[in-house]
Amino acid sequence: MVFHAWSDFENFPRLVRLVEDVRVNGKRSHWKVRLNGRTLEWDAELTQNIPNQALGWKSLNGPKHTGRINFSPLGRDTVVHVVMNYGPPGGELAGDLTGQTAVLEQCLAQALRQFKAALEGKGQETVTPMQSTGTYRAHKEI
Repeated sequence: MVFHAWSDFENFPRLVRLVEDVRVNGKRSHWKVRLNGRTLEWDAELTQNIPNQALGWKSLNGPKHTGRINFSPLGRDTVVHVVMNYGPPGGELAGDLTGQTAVLEQCLAQALRQFKAALEGKGQETVTPMQSTGTYRAHKEI
């Protein structure tokens, strides 16, 4: 259930508030998000799809990022492990790098909590931001 919910990208705006719109065309998708009061858009490509196990992606334009999400059954729950590499947004979001990274990581953590809450209707996962190198790790159980 968790893998299917995550892989239905066009459903994200109903699950996660910062996602305004997603349009899918095959392996590609167009994303529109509201981050720190600004609207960002980009195209992404699904680079890996292992049903019920993992999804990988990369941005094709806009904010540069790549990522992979793994889904592992644990009894009646699912452990979700997200690894995302990104270049902090610049341009109109320019500011000090540490501040940008912290804001982005807070927004991503909130989005993961909203996704989890939407699926199970309760609870919060543990989200641990890593160094401000542009690498972010989140671990949660759903």
